Amino acid sequence: MASAPLHRTLTDLPIEGAADSISTAIEAGLLVLTAEPGAGKTSIVPLLAAATMTERVLLLQPRRLAARAAAQRLTDLVEGDHRVGGVVGLTMRGEHLVSATTRIEVMTEAILTNRLQRDPELPGVGAVIFDEFHERNLHSDLSLAMAIEARATIRDDLAIVVMSATLDPEPVAALLALSSGSGPDVAVIEVAGRTYPVETEHGVRPPRSSWADAVATMTRRALGEVGGDVLVFVPGRREIDEVVRRLSGTGSDVVGLHGGSTGEIRRQVMSERGPRRVVVATAVAETSLTLPRIEAVVDGGLARRAQFDPTSGMGRLATGFVTRFAADQRRGRAGRLQAGRCYRLWSVDEHRHLDDATPPEILDGDPMPLAFELARWGDPEALSLPLLDHPGQHRLAAGQHLLAGLGLVADDGSLTNRGRAASRLGLHPRSGVLLLAAVELGQPWLGATVAAMLDDDKRPSTSDLAAELDQRGGQMKGQASRLLRRLDQQGHNDGAAQDRRSRVDSGGLGALLARAWPDRVAIKRPDRGANPRPGQFLIANGREGYLPPSSPLAGAEFLVVAEADGEARSATIRRAVAIDRATLLKAADDSVEWIDEVVWDERRGSITAERQQRLGAIVLHRQPLASPRPELIVNALSDGLRRQGLDMLPWNNKAFDLRARLAWLEDQAPDQWPGVDDDSLLANLDLWLDLSRCRQPADLARLDVGAGLLRLLDWRQRAALDELAPTRLPIPGGRDRPVDYRSGRPVLSVRLQYLIGLDHHPTVGPGRVPVTIELLSPAGRPAQVTTDLPGFWRGSYAAVRSELRGRYPKHRWPERPWESDGADSH
Repeated sequence: MASAPLHRTLTDLPIEGAADSISTAIEAGLLVLTAEPGAGKTSIVPLLAAATMTERVLLLQPRRLAARAAAQRLTDLVEGDHRVGGVVGLTMRGEHLVSATTRIEVMTEAILTNRLQRDPELPGVGAVIFDEFHERNLHSDLSLAMAIEARATIRDDLAIVVMSATLDPEPVAALLALSSGSGPDVAVIEVAGRTYPVETEHGVRPPRSSWADAVATMTRRALGEVGGDVLVFVPGRREIDEVVRRLSGTGSDVVGLHGGSTGEIRRQVMSERGPRRVVVATAVAETSLTLPRIEAVVDGGLARRAQFDPTSGMGRLATGFVTRFAADQRRGRAGRLQAGRCYRLWSVDEHRHLDDATPPEILDGDPMPLAFELARWGDPEALSLPLLDHPGQHRLAAGQHLLAGLGLVADDGSLTNRGRAASRLGLHPRSGVLLLAAVELGQPWLGATVAAMLDDDKRPSTSDLAAELDQRGGQMKGQASRLLRRLDQQGHNDGAAQDRRSRVDSGGLGALLARAWPDRVAIKRPDRGANPRPGQFLIANGREGYLPPSSPLAGAEFLVVAEADGEARSATIRRAVAIDRATLLKAADDSVEWIDEVVWDERRGSITAERQQRLGAIVLHRQPLASPRPELIVNALSDGLRRQGLDMLPWNNKAFDLRARLAWLEDQAPDQWPGVDDDSLLANLDLWLDLSRCRQPADLARLDVGAGLLRLLDWRQRAALDELAPTRLPIPGGRDRPVDYRSGRPVLSVRLQYLIGLDHHPTVGPGRVPVTIELLSPAGRPAQVTTDLPGFWRGSYAAVRSELRGRYPKHRWPERPWESDGADSH
């Protein structure tokens, strides 16, 4: 590695004032740098590090466009070298411009993750600089954690710099400190920026149907009010096309800028010369990239981001409101080089209600790449890797489940042989499986072309992937060739030249995709009912899929869905290929299984038992199951009970009374007695209800529900039950009477005469609760209710006695019943 002195052009950027402090911190090893927009951190800090280090400096950028711009800017500042690939190199997917003289290597973050996975010692590297870390992409979080762990274990001389214009430095500094042991503290440096005032104007948010018209109208107004270029923010490539089309005839060059823009477009927007321009851009222009001559920003207020549903294992691109943080970043683009103006298509009140920021990708992005990288690192549960935010076990489990379905990880979370082969390709796990499957099928060129096309973010003109491949496959030649070279390097690509000349057919394509997306196989829903909806599919992951009736695939029996988006359980299928049953069974053989399915049929109120051939949620074939296993019947009956309720059981008075006693005791002492309400009993059926001898719903009639309830009690509770909640209570004369608990309290109904001579009130329960006594007339009609018998005798008894003695003169009515002998009053 060359280590000659590096000479750079001095600038007037604010970061120059902190150059000595920054160099000292880099030499010490750990630095968190917050530098406001315009300070020059991306331009100068890598050069300071290269001047300090004898080994190569890696500069991480979150976006490809920003990486190219940073590499060119650094090259321009190095004296005597203005060619990217010399002192300043550039490495991205499919692009590797470095040489023996390279001192600074600019790269996207996934490149560093792969490099650390291959060799965490990072030989020949002296410093790693994470730029624009606030974007918190998956690979920025992962590669930072891996670098910290490497520094703490095998590379204590590796310098780590984390920097951003908008970053809370304290959590990052605390994380970096994990790598320092007893070494130096983490330096935290703040540098003021050089920004100019930006006048901001808020408008009214237009309806989606007229959004593009409103953006174009506001852009035309901006062109009339400022003299410089205008930067317009839209969420995606489709919106770029819509707005660019509406801005024709403005007299300015209108250019669309996105992550896939050509080199000519990138040079055009970065040029400081030329005619006046309107740059219509996605979020690639929010940070890291300073476009010259921008004097006004028009912000349409929308952003597109990937959202992932871990339950179904599917993601979608969702268009929603911009966050407050992103809106401020966009606004700042107008004040980087001079005073500017920002036009927002939303009100001040709406701005106050915007979300603060987008969550880190590690918390809500696709968990499959995350789980794959953790398995590669040897820490599947992320128990030791020092991540700034832990993704949570639920997300990791979802990712591991998807990886296991592709045969990439074993039960313990470690990589299988197939997983190790896929990992060496440095691609998304599905893309890796796609290429390996293409080799196995003898069609590596087909696999590479499809992988390249699916990776391209251009929206397809058709949902039929086979038709799209015929239309655009030739345009993917460069990207496909790069993928084939990766296969070559791993010794997988024998016969690729011959395959290149082969004809693509949907059968071969379907077999290939079914290997990489077995969980996305879909079966057509039957058109039923008075208003059938054609184009409805059930996907193997359990989600519903939808194709417009005009799609050439709408009538297919089976599809393999490569791309879909949508909300809730319904997904709009964007890209798919038809596949016949025989090809599907052969291609997805590892994922197809025969299972015994015994379920409760709610419509018929009975059990159905079938042997099913299934691919996930899809039933490919079914046949009656004559002798289902008893445990499956028990599960089905339990499900039926949970669906239809406990009234299916043969409750008798004894069981009702026992349940009422237990419910009252649980109310008196919740921590000491089991719950017997419907929800508790249904949730714990296996604890109290013995269904092992039941084979059909009619068998439930033979169950002893009361005996089942007693199974909820341990021996101490059984011993205490009759004492604390007795079924009968003694009364004078040696008799007893039943106690009723069904009203939610213990009630004793007894003729008044039977209690003559009793001068204390009976109590029950752990807290000795007074029983509610319902006093009856000699004819058995209610005369009085009391929970204080002695008080009744000495109080309202006199009035009751007066009334009842006239009606029932033959019965004894003593004036002082508590003193009387009640033996002869029965």
